[in-house]
Amino acid sequence: MLQAALSWAPSEQEAEAEALHQWASNAAGGEVNWDLRRPQDFDTVARFVTREDIRQSVLVSSDLGQHTAWLAEYAEMGFDEIHLHQVGRRQLSFIEAFGQKVLPSLNELT
Repeated sequence: MLQAALSWAPSEQEAEAEALHQWASNAAGGEVNWDLRRPQDFDTVARFVTREDIRQSVLVSSDLGQHTAWLAEYAEMGFDEIHLHQVGRRQLSFIEAFGQKVLPSLNELT
């Protein structure tokens, strides 16, 4: 079983911005999150996370084919279940897009 953190949006800029807005403190790395006590502390840490940093911990793309390829790689590794965690706020459009394009493509591949 695997949980894949991803950020999809209609544009690459929006997918990246959503990942940074919603997930940056998680991508800070190290043990820093253990020491944060207040919500504003997480916001402070998030300011130091770069676009490159976020792409190290979240699959960021507006390309549904790219998401399909990433998820197919995980399936090829032998994961029986892959839980998709859309870190962005566009949940309904994510469900619709992945339900129409990504999941059917994965079913064909696996």
